[in-house]
Amino acid sequence: MYFWYKMVKIIAISSIHTKKTQKELKGMLQSVIQTKIRRTERQIVRLMDRLAEEKAHHIQIKESGGKVTEHGGWDIGYIEGRLFVLQDQLDDLKEIARLSET
Repeated sequence: MYFWYKMVKIIAISSIHTKKTQKELKGMLQSVIQTKIRRTERQIVRLMDRLAEEKAHHIQIKESGGKVTEHGGWDIGYIEGRLFVLQDQLDDLKEIARLSET
């Protein structure tokens, strides 16, 4: 929700204190959305790498005779949950970007 507050605040301040046109404000909004999309994509890539590392670590533990729960433990579940949320957020951001272009 902070992201949406930030976007609205940028647009409101820009429209009040400057003589920006609607086209310029729309460009600012699209720029903020594109920045958020890039950040979210980077976060997804980092989390996927971290998830692969955790799964490899759990396989290593199993192979060395250690015990690991079937579902992989809380750490893998946490990472998968965050990954799901970020992917959902990315889909929403791309939809907003598509709608703002029209």
